[in-house]
Amino acid sequence: MDISGIIKDSLRYPFTDWKNILILGIIVWVSSIIGNAISLGYTSNYVLFPLICVGFITGLFVNGYMFKIIKTSLNEENKPPEFNAWTNMLIDGMKVFLVSIVYLVVPILIIILLILLLFTGFDLSILGMAYTSLESTGINPAVYLVSETLPGIENIIVITLNLFQEYSIIFICILLLIIPIFLVAIAHMAYYEGELRSAFRIKEIIEEISDIGWINLIKWYIVTGIIFLIFMFVSNIIAFIGSFLNFILISTILSLTLIPYFYMFYARTLALFYMME
Repeated sequence: MDISGIIKDSLRYPFTDWKNILILGIIVWVSSIIGNAISLGYTSNYVLFPLICVGFITGLFVNGYMFKIIKTSLNEENKPPEFNAWTNMLIDGMKVFLVSIVYLVVPILIIILLILLLFTGFDLSILGMAYTSLESTGINPAVYLVSETLPGIENIIVITLNLFQEYSIIFICILLLIIPIFLVAIAHMAYYEGELRSAFRIKEIIEEISDIGWINLIKWYIVTGIIFLIFMFVSNIIAFIGSFLNFILISTILSLTLIPYFYMFYARTLALFYMME
């Protein structure tokens, strides 16, 4: 199957079971509840801490279901898996979360440290200014902790760019290199039935990409990236319209429909890409 075939199959895939889109949508909505609370001005720790806990756990279930889609797709199943074996989904979601921390958060922390050493003479005052900047824009790093994989990637990019705007091109270039490796690592872990260590066998992952073809990786990455940008554009337009109507209602509709659809699409396309010959 070529890239166009992968995209066409993945775009149709979620529609084969509307029930699963809605179930996933409910979990997505619950996992995003902290973001809605922050946007509505709830900043009390008595409110946010329970929401963070609930959001984090439900976010793991979203990760776990996406991982389940990858595993079943690798087993050549053509319909979305059922919502069952919840304990296994929670464990798999935690594994995906840990892998995202290692591949995304740790490298960015290292980059920040290097920038502080090389460009600012380890002037820690820049972190204070960055935090003030984050507060003024309403970006809360805690949101990353309760996000699913894809919003987590988006959030950490936004947060990092706000931290060091003058070095944003460095972060963008590095993240553009890291993210596809991270995604293939997730698929590699799914291929080995959730074995956590398999996500960090870099040599095997690089060899797998080489077998698929680096050109194919670039094509797939660009095409899915464009679809992601289209998805974000449509979501933002709907959210903007919703700001004049009912923000909570529009946010709920997006969480129940468009967002879970995209998650199912992306998990499917990642699995099919990993199987590409």
